[in-house]
Amino acid sequence: MKLFFYLLAALVLSGFAAIAQPHLSPRTKIYLQEAARYEGGIMPGYVYKSIAGQRYLSALIQVQPGFSDEPLKSLGVLIGTKAGRVWTAQIPLASLPQFIKTSGIGYIQLDQPVQVSLDSARHYSHVDSVQQGLGLSQSFLGKGVVVGIIDAGFDYSSPALWDTGGHYYRVKRVWAQKDQSATAPIGFFYGSEYADSTALMTAGTDKADMSHGTHVTGIAAGSGFGSSASNNRQFRGIAPLSDIVLVGIMPAQQQWINSGGSDVIDGMSYIFHYAASVGKPCVINLSWGTSLGAHDGSSLFSEAVESLCGPGKLFVNSAGNAGAVKGHVQKGFSPTDTLLNTFVTYNASVKKTWVDIWGDSSKYFRVGLRLYQGNTAGDSTGFVPYDGSLRSFTLVGSDGDTCFISIVADSIEYNGKPRAFISVFSNTSDSICVQVLAKKGGTVNLWNRYVDAPTGYEEPFTNGGKSWAVGGDTLQSISDNASGPSVITVGAYATKTSWRTQGGAVYGYTSNTPLGAIAPFSSTGPTSDSRIKPDITGPGYGVVSSVNSYDPAFNPGGSSYNSSVVSSYLNPANGRTYRYAILAGTSMSGPVVAGVVALLLEANPSLNPAQAINVLKQTAIVDAFTGTVPNNTWGGGKVNAYAALKLVLQQNSVAPVSAKTLPAGIYPNPGDGQFQISLMLDAPTQIRLEIFELSGRRVHSENWQAEAGFSTHALTLNHVAAGVYIALLSSSSGSSSSLRFVLK
Repeated sequence: MKLFFYLLAALVLSGFAAIAQPHLSPRTKIYLQEAARYEGGIMPGYVYKSIAGQRYLSALIQVQPGFSDEPLKSLGVLIGTKAGRVWTAQIPLASLPQFIKTSGIGYIQLDQPVQVSLDSARHYSHVDSVQQGLGLSQSFLGKGVVVGIIDAGFDYSSPALWDTGGHYYRVKRVWAQKDQSATAPIGFFYGSEYADSTALMTAGTDKADMSHGTHVTGIAAGSGFGSSASNNRQFRGIAPLSDIVLVGIMPAQQQWINSGGSDVIDGMSYIFHYAASVGKPCVINLSWGTSLGAHDGSSLFSEAVESLCGPGKLFVNSAGNAGAVKGHVQKGFSPTDTLLNTFVTYNASVKKTWVDIWGDSSKYFRVGLRLYQGNTAGDSTGFVPYDGSLRSFTLVGSDGDTCFISIVADSIEYNGKPRAFISVFSNTSDSICVQVLAKKGGTVNLWNRYVDAPTGYEEPFTNGGKSWAVGGDTLQSISDNASGPSVITVGAYATKTSWRTQGGAVYGYTSNTPLGAIAPFSSTGPTSDSRIKPDITGPGYGVVSSVNSYDPAFNPGGSSYNSSVVSSYLNPANGRTYRYAILAGTSMSGPVVAGVVALLLEANPSLNPAQAINVLKQTAIVDAFTGTVPNNTWGGGKVNAYAALKLVLQQNSVAPVSAKTLPAGIYPNPGDGQFQISLMLDAPTQIRLEIFELSGRRVHSENWQAEAGFSTHALTLNHVAAGVYIALLSSSSGSSSSLRFVLK
């Protein structure tokens, strides 16, 4: 096995000059060179799966036009989601040498690990008025909408997952990606799918030592059942009558290492496919993030999200919790100012960090690291050439201890920009100075982060006490996966800074943040291409919701029991005690907004990402805390569910008949030529279907008589070339809808 990995390293170092090679991400190159040092190639910090007794590495790949998956199938590579030109892949370890030489693949990125990023929340967001239907045609509770949660630590038996009266179970599907006890979903090769409530009650939980997923689900869609003795409303979520689909992405540490972007993309595809199969709109919440990437919406993850989202298919992502950390540096160079010096810090317990540096297209720079003891310069890497090769260094500090450095510097990354990625593992007490040299001008952005899922370590840059060095700032701290244009990105503000536990003790946060102010941890924009992010903020600094009854931290004697649990409910049906507890983070504000989006989809099932973002911004609460909006702390302001819903209803009612949108969907997307068009209609309707290339050329047309209610129609496009197309549906009454889809 070690010989196998040494051969891989030799391939990397040789540059594969003899053949047209896929471009490899920096962390992919680091794995290929260093995996031989680890038992069985299981190097920490990467994402693995065990499928049918074989070990696989998880990845996102970007394929070139016309690429066939047959060469990958011959290598045993398992392809999951095909989101346009970005595919998820599970790669057998033994097939890596051949896989990384496969022509037709433009970019290979071994998974980047992701990290985790009711009562008063409903009040501050004006959700109570929406749920009661005050001044509206009806109450809105998310009925007829699918809320998908991609997370970990789900309690399948939680009363919050039932309806508000505790009569029927609202979870329609669960995909436990790291569970091998049942059958994987159709189209995927790993994990267990559950569609039966009895099987879910038997399984109990996907991760017994975590409550994040249960808490997030309770905020977005929890019924609040058992949250108070007099009624079930005290800790009710935002969309308590919605259908729920759960995707568990985090394993026990002894089973797999980490979770990554391909897990999330597969989870999104799975949830959207289910929603399309039942003809319902869907919003998905992800309260996890990743630090790596250009933070400009160009990543493979962002490209896949853009392909998967559309009318009635919306995605909400928390902004991240790095707003108080000066972990970013930006530097604009000139002919007389060509050098940047900044000192990197790292968490003392892990002794590791990553520095990700991105420049402007065609404006190349060079990087190096040097140790310092006080003002005395020590060992150095020198400036590294920009040839895409991985270079490793062992620097010796003044105390005789070592600092291990890996650097990949590449002139052109997936977005056409130069990039340098630095991995640091230090045992020395010397300070570490990062040096960037740019003689042709341009701007660079540096981020200092490390992820050991589910924990992320955000650490600052400093000037090291040197006048010739610079420290970091808190700008551009939004997670890279929350930077895409179609992502509804959510920051957090304070709605509860003190609380009384069920034991009667009063606790509070120590930051002295006033109610209504931005949470000190809430990540800020802009994106590195100067777009405003986040889009909106929601309650996230002190939110009470359900927690996992299997999680020892929230049970008597647990680390969070005395300080966080505010109420308990003993379920007479199974004898289990379920608890509601307070947590804080943009992990909490994200599902508040996801729940609000579910209410908007109940009013307009065809709402697309741009429309949803615009509605949230136009109707947001603006006050002395938000200041003039939009801005890169608050986005459009504080989410206002009542005003947003009224605007959507107004838009529905004032739209001319010819402009009304048909609630339509297409499945699968991407597809191989056989599609299902779904419609939800009030009456039988004559439908005209036309298929157009992006250039505007029509390639197919047909008519059909659609039935009332949920109606489907088979669409066959075997005679059409692979590519991106627009399906235009129009009815005899003048309503219409357009659907963007990919033909493989």
